[in-house]
Amino acid sequence: MTQPVLVVLGLSATGLYVVREAASAGALVYGFSDSMETASSSRYLANRGPETVVDMNQLEARLSELASAHSSLGVIPTTDRHAEFLVDACGRLPENIMFADTYRNGSAVVCLDKAQIAEKAEKAGISTPWSHDLESGWPPSDTLPFPLILKPKAIHQQREWLKGKKLFLCSSETELDQIRKIPQFRPGEWTLQALVDGPESNIIVTGCLRLEDGSIPVTFCGRKLRQYPPNFGSASLLVSAHDDEAVNTSHKLIETLNFCGITGIEFKRSARDNKLYLIEINPRPGLWFGATTNNGDLLIREQLRAWFGSQIEVESKKETKPVLWRYTFKDASSKLFHWKNKDRGVLPQPIIDIPRSHQRVWAVWSSRDPMPAMTEIGGYLRKAISRIVR
Repeated sequence: MTQPVLVVLGLSATGLYVVREAASAGALVYGFSDSMETASSSRYLANRGPETVVDMNQLEARLSELASAHSSLGVIPTTDRHAEFLVDACGRLPENIMFADTYRNGSAVVCLDKAQIAEKAEKAGISTPWSHDLESGWPPSDTLPFPLILKPKAIHQQREWLKGKKLFLCSSETELDQIRKIPQFRPGEWTLQALVDGPESNIIVTGCLRLEDGSIPVTFCGRKLRQYPPNFGSASLLVSAHDDEAVNTSHKLIETLNFCGITGIEFKRSARDNKLYLIEINPRPGLWFGATTNNGDLLIREQLRAWFGSQIEVESKKETKPVLWRYTFKDASSKLFHWKNKDRGVLPQPIIDIPRSHQRVWAVWSSRDPMPAMTEIGGYLRKAISRIVR
């Protein structure tokens, strides 16, 4: 019996989780990224170090080479850029390469565009914050609900000049004018959105797998406690916590979109009226997916089982003890920020209510696979030295 083969696209901490989970399920795992990243040194990769670095322009050819060496293989992207690559290349890749149908049926394209998602959600009766697509021009200043946020419609296309930011927070017309003057800022690629009041710990996330037959065998639910960058970033501290409304709304959304594959969805519950608002949906695993396995929600394994059948080991045991997931260094930075800026931010301080009894999970560290943590620390040191040298 041939060993199942999986290719993970993108090797940040998100990709690292997918690599480890697939390998522990019995798959032979390859990983590719356009630079050396955290997971590039994982012992669970069949290719490691410089062998993982493949330019986006060469990725299609590299996948075709692997497809000719194996009877079949699956592909899971873990970044928006790689999801976009699959959307573009899916019709040209060899037939023995398997990937989620979302990259073929158009739903991934909708997920990658904030304006389209808001429109689809509204039609499905799912609440979203007030938003305005700047492609249609600027709304009158006196109608703008300050404070508001300015979000890129496709963040992966703006990362180079945003330098770690995910959006801009504008508290006044003056701040908005300052952003308009930035040379790289092109209004048609951005959306204005009202700020959902309440701390970042009001953010609820779900991870879902929907198969091509329409079934949803696995759904994880959790709550962000802190983010990096603070207030408007990716999770740095998260706890598993079930929320019926978030789960039901997630299922409604992916069914509306005809989304088939693995997705991470984010909501925020308003502190003002307790209403649940959809913030975003990603057509790929999320950074915090490391919490899902310990909670008994085996999203990656179930996707592999759908592709490779009984060759993939799936032993799901739903845990009763909450899972606390932490991205150590980034969470330490966020914690320090909130300590220094008490009661001085636009949003209230996050409420860090950690259950007394819980399981701890780390985004990068693993005693069985320590090198990615060393690689990440090395990356932080290189960045620090380059800033000092400048």
